[in-house]
Amino acid sequence: MARLRFIVGTDHQGNPRDHECRGKTCPSVYETEGGDYIVQGALLASGHRAELAIPAGEDAVRVPGALLKQLAARIRA
Repeated sequence: MARLRFIVGTDHQGNPRDHECRGKTCPSVYETEGGDYIVQGALLASGHRAELAIPAGEDAVRVPGALLKQLAARIRA
């Protein structure tokens, strides 16, 4: 199985928690060996899910905005 590299994580309020989130239940971003990213987050509420046209084989999750800001800063660094 391919290994994932932890990139960044937050608690559910968007506070940085990199050292506490590795392999746990925090919203997080991981990088695959192939250079793709995997985002771990909360399942969508049915109302939000209904607004999206999610095809078979895809899914969507909700993450704090702070997680994406931290990811952008980490990628730019």
